[in-house]
Amino acid sequence: MTPATIGEGIVRFVQGETALVEVGNLDACSDCGAKMICGQGTRKQGMLRARNVIHATVGQVVGLTEYHGILVKVSFMQFAVPLLGFFLGVFIPYCSGLSIPAVADELALFSFGLSGLFLGGIISWKWILRLTRLHKHFFQISAIYSEV
Repeated sequence: MTPATIGEGIVRFVQGETALVEVGNLDACSDCGAKMICGQGTRKQGMLRARNVIHATVGQVVGLTEYHGILVKVSFMQFAVPLLGFFLGVFIPYCSGLSIPAVADELALFSFGLSGLFLGGIISWKWILRLTRLHKHFFQISAIYSEV
């Protein structure tokens, strides 16, 4: 089973098995918090470093696929880890019977939940940074469509 093409781009630079591909905003880019992978930010065009096993050359329009299921991993890191932190921040103090005098229990548990959410966000951010350092490629060129 071949992975689905997630977008198209134009090859701007090739060095060995790595290509720098210029892409427009993909559908998934508008709400993504992992812009450190592609460097899009507020610009219209982003540059992706892609694995170039089919030997595309500069100026070709190519199809991109994700490499090693990175989009699922990043989505998990962005959303599930902070949510898990929130739930643990609420349920651990609740199950242990922890209460703060002169503060309503619901407010205290909500504060612990927010602390867990914040901690989960930091863990998620650090995990994504580590992932970007460990992997050289997050995308790969899967098809060559045409010359520019």
